[in-house]
Amino acid sequence: DSSCFPGAARIETDDGKYIRMNELKVGDRIRVGSDKFSEVFMFTHKLKHTRNEFVRIEVASGHSLALTAGHYLYVNGNLRAAGSVRVDDVLTLSNGESSSVLRTELVNMEGLFNPQTMDGRIVVDDILASTYTQAVRPAIAHALLAPVRLFHHLGWSPLKNAFHSTTYGL
Repeated sequence: DSSCFPGAARIETDDGKYIRMNELKVGDRIRVGSDKFSEVFMFTHKLKHTRNEFVRIEVASGHSLALTAGHYLYVNGNLRAAGSVRVDDVLTLSNGESSSVLRTELVNMEGLFNPQTMDGRIVVDDILASTYTQAVRPAIAHALLAPVRLFHHLGWSPLKNAFHSTTYGL
């Protein structure tokens, strides 16, 4: 079960620009909270030319987010898989405000991308999500990736190019 975002998803960089997920690179600093940015240190999925089914979630604020069913996001203040989101649940927006879910639907879109941030969170299409999935519990995944984060922080990234076209279930 692939767990990630489509290539057309939008990410805000620390210079205030929005880019598509398929344009994001290791080293980019992206929004991970209302007043916080974090560096991308690797991708656990980075497949540009594949199609996949995503859960598209629309909220009352007018925002919508597409992600695979097994990907975690903040629902009613807690991490939950996208496939479990229901109408009237509440998601957290990039500015820290909350917005109620109006509708969910399954859509087929191109690309499978899951950037890993130093923080473990990510804001996609102005909605707060996790970089983690149901494949490995978030706390365990975060701990397992600690050495990779440290190597990246120290400027030594032996895995930098290892994850560009393969998938790993973190």
